[in-house]
Amino acid sequence: MTGHARAVVHHIREAFAGLPAGSILRVAQMAAARASRYGAGEIGAGAVAARLRADNVPGIRAVAGSSPLSARKIT
Repeated sequence: MTGHARAVVHHIREAFAGLPAGSILRVAQMAAARASRYGAGEIGAGAVAARLRADNVPGIRAVAGSSPLSARKIT
């Protein structure tokens, strides 16, 4: 995984920080979240969606069949 991909994964995990397991966020909500490496709206929704589709975000899984694409915190 490249440095950018790792930063996107970190951003997604931070978007879910403080939320309980089972919480669901849409890609747009994750992209709009403020995090330590990216300010609110600074990360592209396409980058977030790509990481979710690659299924490599620890503790976060894409919600199958969701439209718009969403993810659930599993741990």
